[in-house]
Amino acid sequence: MEIKEGDIYICRVKKLLQHGIIVTIGNEEKEGFIHISELSKRWVRDVKDIAKEGDTLVCKVITLGQSPELSIKRVTDSE
Repeated sequence: MEIKEGDIYICRVKKLLQHGIIVTIGNEEKEGFIHISELSKRWVRDVKDIAKEGDTLVCKVITLGQSPELSIKRVTDSE
């Protein structure tokens, strides 16, 4: 599966960080990053309020690169 900018994927939370979440994208071993500002349309104080390790999230790829950047809040903007 080729990961494409603008596409939506089911992702699994791999690790919580202070400023975001590292996820695995789809069934791939490819990792991506969701910045804390992309977790919700509301202000998020702590990523633990949104997810925990092992959770599945619906995310949109906003930029590609060595580590794709993803968004949860932009899924509802376009869908």
